[in-house]
Amino acid sequence: PHAPKPVPFESEDEAILSNIVSQASVALHNLMLYDQASAARARAQALLDLVNCFTDERDISRLATDIARITCDALSAKHTKLLLFSQERRELWALPGDGASDSDAWRAFFAPSALDAASLSDTLDAFRVAESHAPVAGVLAQDPVYRPVSLSWLAWQVARTGERVNASRMVVSVALDPGTADPDRLRPHPPVAESRAVEAGEVATSVIAFPVLDRDGKVVGVLVTAGKASREGADATKGFAHLDAGPKKRHFFDAHDEELMLAISHKVALALELRAREMMTSKVALDMGRDDAAGRLAAFGIGQVGGRRPSVGAAPGSRADELHRRSITGARIGAELEARVAAGFDVERLQGWDLDLFELGDADLHAIAVTMIRACRLKEKLGVEDATMVSLCTRLRANYRDNPYHNYRHAINVMQISFLVLTKTAAGDALAPRSTLAVLLAALCHDVDHPGTNNQFQINSRSDLAILYNDQSVLENHHAAKAFQLMRDDGAVDALKSLSQEDRQAVRSQVIQCILCTDMSKHFALVQQLKALNADPAEHSEADRLLLMEAVVHAADLSNPLMEAGVSRKWSDRVLQEFNNQAAREQEMGLPFDPKMRKSDIVSQANLNRGFIDYIVAPLWTILAKRYQGLDEGLELMAENRAAWDKIIADDAAATAVSAAATEATAAAAAAPGAAPVTIRDADRSASGDAGGDVTPPGADR
Repeated sequence: PHAPKPVPFESEDEAILSNIVSQASVALHNLMLYDQASAARARAQALLDLVNCFTDERDISRLATDIARITCDALSAKHTKLLLFSQERRELWALPGDGASDSDAWRAFFAPSALDAASLSDTLDAFRVAESHAPVAGVLAQDPVYRPVSLSWLAWQVARTGERVNASRMVVSVALDPGTADPDRLRPHPPVAESRAVEAGEVATSVIAFPVLDRDGKVVGVLVTAGKASREGADATKGFAHLDAGPKKRHFFDAHDEELMLAISHKVALALELRAREMMTSKVALDMGRDDAAGRLAAFGIGQVGGRRPSVGAAPGSRADELHRRSITGARIGAELEARVAAGFDVERLQGWDLDLFELGDADLHAIAVTMIRACRLKEKLGVEDATMVSLCTRLRANYRDNPYHNYRHAINVMQISFLVLTKTAAGDALAPRSTLAVLLAALCHDVDHPGTNNQFQINSRSDLAILYNDQSVLENHHAAKAFQLMRDDGAVDALKSLSQEDRQAVRSQVIQCILCTDMSKHFALVQQLKALNADPAEHSEADRLLLMEAVVHAADLSNPLMEAGVSRKWSDRVLQEFNNQAAREQEMGLPFDPKMRKSDIVSQANLNRGFIDYIVAPLWTILAKRYQGLDEGLELMAENRAAWDKIIADDAAATAVSAAATEATAAAAAAPGAAPVTIRDADRSASGDAGGDVTPPGADR
């Protein structure tokens, strides 16, 4: 009875409320425009910073660090990591950041799993906790809740599917490196109770991850960003381990962040394409082991990573130790190498076709290279010092991979045969000293960092090198670039440092041309050009001399069939092994492959070598020997080696014929009415025309 009487709102109240709504609408609209403008500025500034970074930064590790820093600043995030991805090997890998410890570098292989659904959302749904759940610490009740996963596994799913993920709250393991020894660590955590608190080493945080796609839409990396914060809360230096956990103010990555992340990923893809060579070299170094990333990468000539020598705790005999030992320069070479180089090598042996490099160690191989430079008097003529050549050879040895065939020993072999042609024929008289140096350096460097597979494999697998060089002379371009990168990055190994600028540029151009001409796709054109070459060296033009240089290096690269029989067979065995290895990889990866390359029996090897001699080697070396007298011994050895392969094929054909005749004789005897059983021995004797001592010859009863 005493309740206040309701008072209706009057028209004046409506006008006031309408004015408030109108002002609020304008304010919200202005705020939205401001947010859009701020996002646009942040995006533009981030992209500008990235472009400047890509232009100025040459070191791949520092580049990755700069990308992470710029992304964190632009998205106001706690931490970002750029992970590189290999679809063929199903691997993710990361390099140590600038100034970071080597333990920050890792790689991980992800085996196929039944948990891997076709789409990323379906895969994550398998880890989603039911809607009715008790709150998980740090996760709001309305957020989807997932069983804990590692960030590395999440990045793998993004790379595998090529899809993005943006989760406002996920419980993730902050240890981004999944390790490589224990495959179980690469999988998500096993199911846990739907209601539990965040455990040690885990955080509930916002996560956004985008695939980095190349021009063909192929995933080459993943950009992972976690820990959305206010602008003043972002700190890219603290890392994933310092992400905040607990029920604090909610921050999440919005649509503006997604647009910015997409733009950044596009720019990163371009940077990775431009740095494909460094990226692949870094990956190779990482594949060698995790004991010392700094020493490995320094040995591969891509700059300092952490700036330390191989760690004291590295395992004895580790790959890092070996690479470091091999990359020591001339001032620190061992006593054995110093004495061997000082003594030199027998020049007459270097002018023969029977030099067995498989019996020699690295010190002898270095001594051979230095001896050839001495014999051509390039120190007196161009100032090429022994110590520089030793340093170069040692560095090249560290960068030639231990392939069955395309290795440092093969490089010395090609250099030796090039030297033989230049010094035993008039070919050397047609060349200036700087051209002689170019031939020998091209031979020495022509396969540096060869991966053990051919150009077609690179193209078919869409490798980083094939993308970088547009499928054109892929490996040859890489070898030439790698050689000059090594000489550029360390003056101690620069064999051209004593040359004038004009001579240096001329030698560089000739070395590149000679290496590019080892591409087998250019073989037949080279043979035709060589046929038209003037036989008189005195009449050679500049173009003729370059053609001669290219022919010498290319012919030396194909000289195995001209070696003494035992040496030639060793090289042939290693070529076949490398063919087999490539074919096996092609078959495993679902790439086209030649079934003949999977065969390793002696008859298949003989057929390959006979065809190689008839169609490739003989035409080139025959015309070269006609133009420049003094190569007859090599041609004679090639004929003997071909005859040996031919005999293997003929013997196999004869054995096959005998076996077929024996089979037919056995079948015929078994089919005769009332015939006694015929043994295999009887059939063989019948097929060979031997009736045996107890059988009467036809016509003997007449």
